[in-house]
Amino acid sequence: MGSLINRARLREDPAYQRENRLRAQTDLFFLAHEVLGYDDITEYTHRQVADFFVQKDPRKTIAAQDRCKSRLLLLPRGTFKTSFNIADTVQWVCDFTDVRILTLTASNSPDSPLADAFVAEVADHFFQANDSAATILHELFPECVTHKRAKAGWFLSPSRVKAYRDPTLMGSSIESSLSGWHWDVIKLEDIQDNRNSQTIFGLKKVKQNLFINLKMLMPWGYRDATGTRYGPQDVYGRMIETMNPKVSKMLWKPAMVAKPESRQKEIDTPELMTEADYDLFFPELLPYSFLMEKKEEDLHSYMTQYLNLASGSFTSTFPMERLLGASIDDETIPLHGTISIAWRMELGESNQVAGMVGLLENGRMYIVDLVRGSYAPSTLARKVVLLAKKHGCHQVLIEETPGAHHYEPAIRNEALAEGWKVAIRWAEFDEDDQVRALRVKNCEPLLQGGRLLFAKSVPHLKELHRQLYNYGLVEENELPDALARVCEALPSSIALNDRKEIAEEEFDAMVERDVYDRVYGLGSNEVEEVEEADEMYVPAGNTGGLEEIMPGLTG
Repeated sequence: MGSLINRARLREDPAYQRENRLRAQTDLFFLAHEVLGYDDITEYTHRQVADFFVQKDPRKTIAAQDRCKSRLLLLPRGTFKTSFNIADTVQWVCDFTDVRILTLTASNSPDSPLADAFVAEVADHFFQANDSAATILHELFPECVTHKRAKAGWFLSPSRVKAYRDPTLMGSSIESSLSGWHWDVIKLEDIQDNRNSQTIFGLKKVKQNLFINLKMLMPWGYRDATGTRYGPQDVYGRMIETMNPKVSKMLWKPAMVAKPESRQKEIDTPELMTEADYDLFFPELLPYSFLMEKKEEDLHSYMTQYLNLASGSFTSTFPMERLLGASIDDETIPLHGTISIAWRMELGESNQVAGMVGLLENGRMYIVDLVRGSYAPSTLARKVVLLAKKHGCHQVLIEETPGAHHYEPAIRNEALAEGWKVAIRWAEFDEDDQVRALRVKNCEPLLQGGRLLFAKSVPHLKELHRQLYNYGLVEENELPDALARVCEALPSSIALNDRKEIAEEEFDAMVERDVYDRVYGLGSNEVEEVEEADEMYVPAGNTGGLEEIMPGLTG
């Protein structure tokens, strides 16, 4: 479909040219659809996307364009979010001759030159070969037209006035070291991908590199992030957590969402949902039938890449409503019981340690105290001893994570200094992640059965709930690990726990019954009435009472 702009009039009518030029500078949807020729975008789907970006006014300075400096755009795969990011970059160039823009992608390697491709598409909009006709963009912004191909990852607009060493647009990967540059706009284009989201280390590295590279953004600068969710620990999750609503905003769209009147139906009977129950975000490219095919192929990628749900197909082992229901007032905690203390030291990339205190009473484990943080070895040793002393306990369990044994001398010395004996019971560390995960998940039956409870006054209780609810999705797991170790002190079943109590009750009942029987001569004390036996026949003359062997011989 062609543009609605009259090309002949554009060349002949200066007022018409100025009108369309200003509109292209201020209306991103118009620029993308009518000027750049992105014909597949639609008013229904993409007007809201276009309006999400900075609404520019070339009569103002770059710094004065918008009070909102940070944007996060989360759209499903295949909905032209990259095209709009490119169009927005073109608009920045058309509006401000000296703008400096950096585009960062997940990678920019020879086998995946994403940043170079982004820069090339932007530069190609301004490029005019000597033997080719001018485009609408060229006719609206002739000062930006170049007749030289941009080199890989680098574009310098011919309209540039100031002598900056920074180009108009540069492309690189999130993994690159880019110290020394200064940018007015940083575009974060799919910096999380299927490669760098596979491991906790990869996820953490993206976050570290991102916030280092953002230091190059000028104080008045703008940050636009576009992407699709890969999980709750992806970089977009971190952006959402740290978002300041005064200077940031987010636009999140799933490929389809249940209509208001069908939302309860989706909860109660999801298997009965049909196409008529959903509103589609981009039905022209992502129709219902296509989405159902993707759902059948792989549920997790469908949930993250098309529905933009960070949790994917994940179902929590520890539902939040159950965790909240197990959090009780301190007044209901028993005053006496058996104290169990367990510690989980640093593990892998995590420098967080956790110590948890449980009170075992009547077959239930009450979590009554918790320590969590990152400490120097001497401080940690002191916390181990003081936690034990606080709860009158002389034994602590420490999971033997790699290197944990090195804390033992410091703990023993601290115990001597404090005058409180502390015995360390080392729990074998399992290298297998699945084994550790199963130990944590086995706390769920305790929670379900009302045998695991949390005092509401416990420090970091909200964080404990978060780690349990998201267990298996988030990288932090020191609190669930410590909890699982504390719960090992619980009897494996209610029957085992009650056996001693039941046995004592049965013994008392038996004693009472025996006393009663003795008084009334019942039970084992009852005197049996024995029938009188017939007199034994004793032959005459047999005074010794000997049995007669041959009767008649004595007569």
